[in-house]
Amino acid sequence: MREIFVALLDRDPCPDPAETLTFLVAELHRRTGNPDYDLTRIALQTWAEALRDPVLHHRARQPSVDTLEHIAELAQRWRHNGRLPPEADTKAVAATLLSIMYGLIVMHHVVDDVPAHALRTGVALLGTATRPPAPTTTPAKQTTP
Repeated sequence: MREIFVALLDRDPCPDPAETLTFLVAELHRRTGNPDYDLTRIALQTWAEALRDPVLHHRARQPSVDTLEHIAELAQRWRHNGRLPPEADTKAVAATLLSIMYGLIVMHHVVDDVPAHALRTGVALLGTATRPPAPTTTPAKQTTP
């Protein structure tokens, strides 16, 4: 997965979040198209085995940590380009995007593929639904003389 995000970082101009989600879905399809050699199947097995094997857990963890760093850099570019608010937590964005990637892999193998347009729509709707409410201002009390 790390190389997917490195490829996105190498693009000029930097793809926006919607383009990135579309790219992730396309990459998943490209990488799972060969039934004889599908690294996502190996990833699923590795993740499951890492739950019981501390040595494998340690080895499997580092690529994900590295990938998180690349995604955070991508999110920093989005923030710099105005695609994210100036106060955006790029590490939170990175964790969310990596979780989506893991989820796409599980969905592909266990349930069904998620089309790019459905993923973009779902993320946008969740973003709207989970946005904190805007602060309300209380009108100042008027004092009477």
